[in-house]
Amino acid sequence: MTTSFPEYAKIQTDSFQEAPSAVMRRTQMDRGVPKQTRFQTDVLVTVSFTALFLTLADQQAFDDWYYTDAGMGTVWFDWLDPRANVTRSVRVVGNSLGPLKQLQPLAVGLGSRSIQLEYLKRL
Repeated sequence: MTTSFPEYAKIQTDSFQEAPSAVMRRTQMDRGVPKQTRFQTDVLVTVSFTALFLTLADQQAFDDWYYTDAGMGTVWFDWLDPRANVTRSVRVVGNSLGPLKQLQPLAVGLGSRSIQLEYLKRL
C-alpha cells in the first residue's frame, strides 16, 4: 500500500526550510588551505515546515495518518514538494512531530504542527 502526505495538511510557506546533510569533510592543515574531500555519494535533504489544519477532524485525521500510515517515520510515502513541484519519496524524521498548537478557540479547530520530512537526493 502506497500512502501520501495528506492534502488537508496545508504547508505554511513562511515556515518552509530545506537543509542538505554534509557531503564534504573539511580538514584543517597546519599551514595553507584546508583539505576538502567528498565522503557521501548522495545527500539526505531535510525539509521542515508547519502544517495547518482547518478543522478538528483534520487534526485527528493527521494524527491517525502519522501513527498508522506514516508509521511514525518508518514508512516512505509520496509527497508533492511545493518548491520543486515534483513528487518525492519521503519519510518523517524520527521524533520530529511538533506539538499541536491551537490557533483559534478549540471549537473552531484551526491548529498547526511542525514536522520534518527527509528524502535522498541522488548526486
